[in-house]
Amino acid sequence: MTRICSHIFSVLLILAPATASSAQAFLPDAPSQAQSRTIVRDIAVDQKTVWTAPAHIQKSDLKWLLPLGAATAALIATDRRSSGALGPSQTRQDVSDGISHLGAPYSTFGASGLMWAVGRWNHKERLQRTGYESVEALADSSIVILALKAATNRQRPTSDDHDGAFWEGGKSFASGHAIMSWTMASVVAHEYRSCWIAAAAYGTAGAVSAARFTGKNHFASDVLVGSTLGYLIGRFVVHRHHEDTAASP
Repeated sequence: MTRICSHIFSVLLILAPATASSAQAFLPDAPSQAQSRTIVRDIAVDQKTVWTAPAHIQKSDLKWLLPLGAATAALIATDRRSSGALGPSQTRQDVSDGISHLGAPYSTFGASGLMWAVGRWNHKERLQRTGYESVEALADSSIVILALKAATNRQRPTSDDHDGAFWEGGKSFASGHAIMSWTMASVVAHEYRSCWIAAAAYGTAGAVSAARFTGKNHFASDVLVGSTLGYLIGRFVVHRHHEDTAASP
């Protein structure tokens, strides 16, 4: 999966300079200085904010950071037991693998690109903007998850000893499918602000995340961290673009 993410992002980097002339079509409501930027520049700005975010944590953030940290620690401590409780079941494995496809890079990037294309073709500004923001946020998440996997090297539940050890040459932490599906769901839900759309988006992301656990591709803590990061990155990208729009004269 990480190889696919890397390949897709490489393609975006190659194609991005060609989008400079059409950036106004991507974000027609953005201020003039933002219209000349490309997706690469947007991603660069995002990455600076994402990686420096820990330095800007405020006391108000602790009300959700502390419970999240405690939950992650508790899951890591019980990951081996919870994953081992899932007995062998070919039916469960097949269903989990099928649902997981919805969170794969080719599905999330493909759906986002399709939203942008359809919105552009039919002059639907919100749909076009949602597609652009989804591609941008997914690229951000791809970079984050690749770095996180490389830094932690956690074994998957399917490894020989099944203990989920960190720094042992694995790529389990965190879940790439979870972060991708929650990133896209967060962008769509925050753009449209409809309870029905949000339920469908988050429901799909939740199903993908659960499937990564039931399919024994990831531990529960991998899924929790991936889902949380995806939601936050998607929300951040939408809010940043809306702030740019609000700042236009």
